[in-house]
Amino acid sequence: MLLTSTLIFVLPSILMVVLALLLRPRVNRVVNIVVSVLYMISIIVSCIGETWVYYLLGSLVEVVLLVFIARAAWRWPAPAVAGG
Repeated sequence: MLLTSTLIFVLPSILMVVLALLLRPRVNRVVNIVVSVLYMISIIVSCIGETWVYYLLGSLVEVVLLVFIARAAWRWPAPAVAGG
């Protein structure tokens, strides 16, 4: 159970970095927005009923960083077309 929980929280971050290098810019933008929003939801849901302040603070930091990722992906300029 612990390994499964760890993988659920570690894999999305690793995959976001790898996919950012492999995907085309438009697809990467959509993936970053969708994954960051889904990951935010999973973090917020896991905080329900939690009383450990350290866990809540860490989750808050994670959610804030994911908001910045989604915002950056949303506002990222379109790639310039070469030879225009």
